[in-house]
Amino acid sequence: QGSYSMIIKQMVSPTNKAIIIGSTAVVLFAASTVAVQMAPKQLLPNDKTKMLAKKEEAQTAKFWNRMANGYSKSSIKDQASYEKKLEITRSYFEPTSRVLEFACGTGGTALLHAPFVKRIDAIDVSSGMIEIAQEQQRSTENTDNVKFSCQGINSLDAADSSYDVVMGMSILHLMPNTDDVLSKVHRLLKPGGTFVSSTVCMADFVGYLKYVIHPLAYVGILPKINFFKKDELKERIQKAGFSVEEEYHPGKDKAAFFVARKVE
Repeated sequence: QGSYSMIIKQMVSPTNKAIIIGSTAVVLFAASTVAVQMAPKQLLPNDKTKMLAKKEEAQTAKFWNRMANGYSKSSIKDQASYEKKLEITRSYFEPTSRVLEFACGTGGTALLHAPFVKRIDAIDVSSGMIEIAQEQQRSTENTDNVKFSCQGINSLDAADSSYDVVMGMSILHLMPNTDDVLSKVHRLLKPGGTFVSSTVCMADFVGYLKYVIHPLAYVGILPKINFFKKDELKERIQKAGFSVEEEYHPGKDKAAFFVARKVE
């Protein structure tokens, strides 16, 4: 989230706003040209086969592998809010909990939660992120119950009702198939299981950027980004079969944090 936040901060600075707005037409034209050339290769948005999921994840991994080193060195921008989210999340843990964190990045959150649960499966599509996470784990005590693996949520092969808690932190706005992901999280959770998420809802404060970010994402310069409003995201979570138990939103330009319970 640190590296991504730096990108957004640069884009919304007064100087860069003018550059962005002025260059939008050029970018859109370039993107539309590339789109014509690339159209036959595009993935079908509703195709859920593992082959297509892995291909999509491989494309995403290229971006985050480039960002991994910078991401690992970036600091948490709002430490107080981060600590609050850790505290809330732990209130839903049990010593016997089996946890999945998808898009775990460099693993900092998983390692901090490790002493409070039985096991954490922490996955990310970026091999660069996972390598850094494993390196951090080697120097962090009491984290042997965390297993890091280079894997995406879309292609994850796990049995139904495998987990007590699933965490998706700073990721739903970066998933092109958010509803499919929510559906899979619901399936992976045990009855009454808990889904914890923290998501940047960019439509609430920088919605205009979608006209620039979408074409840049299309040609691979940025990852694909969903411009959610907080209320819209909450509704999507509920429609996926969850009851929102708790929410925390420290500011309009801050991530929306939801704790949701699987409803049978």
